[in-house]
Amino acid sequence: MVSKEIPEFVLQVYGIGPQARALPFGSGHIHRTFLVSEVNRQFIFQRINHHIFTDVDALMENICAVTAYIRERVTEDKRPATIEVVKTQTGLTHVQDEEGYWWRALAYIGGSHTVDVPHNTQMAYEAGKTLGRFYKLLDGFQPQHLHVVLPRFHELGYRLQQFHTALENASEQRKARAAELIRLVKEKADSLLWPDRLIASNALPLRVVHNDPKINNVLLDEMDHGICMIDLDTVMPGCLLHDFGDALRTTANPAAEDETDLTKVRPDIQLFEAYTQGFLDQTHSMLFSAEKEYLHRAPAFLTFVIALRFLTDYLNNDVYYHVSHPEHNLERARAQFALYQGFEESEPKLKEIVDRILH
Repeated sequence: MVSKEIPEFVLQVYGIGPQARALPFGSGHIHRTFLVSEVNRQFIFQRINHHIFTDVDALMENICAVTAYIRERVTEDKRPATIEVVKTQTGLTHVQDEEGYWWRALAYIGGSHTVDVPHNTQMAYEAGKTLGRFYKLLDGFQPQHLHVVLPRFHELGYRLQQFHTALENASEQRKARAAELIRLVKEKADSLLWPDRLIASNALPLRVVHNDPKINNVLLDEMDHGICMIDLDTVMPGCLLHDFGDALRTTANPAAEDETDLTKVRPDIQLFEAYTQGFLDQTHSMLFSAEKEYLHRAPAFLTFVIALRFLTDYLNNDVYYHVSHPEHNLERARAQFALYQGFEESEPKLKEIVDRILH
């Protein structure tokens, strides 16, 4: 039976009958996602979080533009090269229910799955190759044609402003619980503003950037080969280093994002090398020299940014990320700050690996 969480009207406009079955699907933080199954077909339905993505029209225009461009460039591959937005019977890419929520449907890719942590170096290589292929296929797409749906998304200066505002308004209890992390932010933040400065000076090229390339946004087939990148909500003009750093944050860390045993949270150098090899196999010829120069520093930077966002949300009483218990964002922040420190300490080794692959 269809889940009561999906309004009957929404299913009707997609031509889906009352006998369909809907189950919660995936592990995303932002949207409500369901796998809807009929006898001979399956769809992914998502209730879009319009509190975060306030311009849903722009969001869907970006996704449709990028996926159409990719499909035009890939005509012979039997596997999907990208996700497919399913339109309603009247040709709409998204619909609004009576309560004001926006819904969309995507084609379900059979025989596919995602993982939250890589099982081995081959899986890390496939993840890097898949993100690299995403960049390769979009090389030539003018990023200025995309809407900026989340302004200043990975800009550390902006995230620090949000952090300080949250700190001013946070409860004393939460500030006390997060005191050690708050001190770390104040100590390290200035030294991590280098990407903001490079972007502001146009030293790094503007590209079409995924902006959320963690490993569970890499769709894998039954043999754990990469199929395509999913969750394209944050596709915008941006900086490749942001994507590379965020990808390694999840792929080169064998621990969960919210691991509470911090002794398990550390960069895995073999996973880093495998992912980087896969990524550069696809992108080596298209990268600018400045991008190559700073690749090894990207994981520490982006891990710090994400840790800061988890901490900020904790101080804001958990208004952005979905949490399973009151300390969840604080646990995420602790794990990610520990990972940031591990990446920073490993940067000489990471540089050696990047340079060896590039040359």
